[in-house]
Amino acid sequence: MALVSYRTRVDAPFDVLWKHLMEKIEAPEKFIPAVTRSEILGRPGPNTVDRCMYLDDGSGEQPTREIITSDPHTRCIVFKMIDNPVWSGFVTNTVMDDRDGLELDITMHWQAKTVDHPAENAPWADIVKDAVIQTKKLAEAEAHNT
Repeated sequence: MALVSYRTRVDAPFDVLWKHLMEKIEAPEKFIPAVTRSEILGRPGPNTVDRCMYLDDGSGEQPTREIITSDPHTRCIVFKMIDNPVWSGFVTNTVMDDRDGLELDITMHWQAKTVDHPAENAPWADIVKDAVIQTKKLAEAEAHNT
């Protein structure tokens, strides 16, 4: 099972950080180095995207289809995996307020459908941390350039 989380403070206004999180839905390869490409399959609702991304977890490029829902009121985006032959699960991207400002938390909860699948040994903690850090860098760079 891949249950990993990474959280860090982001020195940017909510609207700037949220804009980058929305961009991450459309172009995950810009934020997650393990993603090689992606494609939007449809938009079944106003805050819902059906997407296929291709993720190289170290065992080769694998398609990962997700239904993604975003809610700026709860400051949360849920990436729910569907029709995946190897994994089931979801990832959340949540913006939280603390006493010093905003924090971005990405939590991944994937489970392999077969016991001891080799993809369980992928560097998931590093992949999640890299996505948080990249999002932070982009949001802070924009916030400081305005």
